[in-house]
Amino acid sequence: MVSTREKSQLLHPVHPVLSQARLYPSFLEDGSDFACVLVLPGGGYGMVSNQEGPPVAGWLNSIGISAAVLEYTVAEGHPIYPQPQQQALYALRWLRAQASDLNIAPQRIGVIGFSAGGHLAASLANGFDREDWLLDPMAHSIRSAPDPMPRF
Repeated sequence: MVSTREKSQLLHPVHPVLSQARLYPSFLEDGSDFACVLVLPGGGYGMVSNQEGPPVAGWLNSIGISAAVLEYTVAEGHPIYPQPQQQALYALRWLRAQASDLNIAPQRIGVIGFSAGGHLAASLANGFDREDWLLDPMAHSIRSAPDPMPRF
C-alpha cells in the first residue's frame, strides 16, 4: 500500500528559499525501513516535468521503494542559482530526519534525476557539503550526501 499522505507539502513553512519548493510524497506503508528515492524531474530549469515525477515515483513504489518528488524553483526570467540545489539538499535531509515516521531507512536514501534534474542530482552528489547550499539548522547534524544513485 502507498501513502501519498497529503497531495503535496511545502518543503519548509516559512524559509524564503525553501518554501518555494513542494514535495510530493509517495511512501510505502506496509513494512518499515524501505529504501527511498528523491525524484528530481527535468524541465531545463524553466519548468518541472510532470512526466518525470509521479510516473517515476509510481514505478519505484511498484518495485518496493518509497519515493518523494521535488518540485524545485525554476527560472521565470530571473536567475535562480543556487536555489534548486539548496532545496534539494534540504529535501534530502528532511527525508532523513523524518525517516522513522515515513517508514524509510535513513541510510538508504538516493536521488534520481532527469535532464535538468539529472544535473541537480549530480550537483547533490558533488556539492552536498557546500556551505552556501546549506540553509537550515539541520545542515550540520544530518548527513547531506545522497546514497548511491543512478543519473540519466
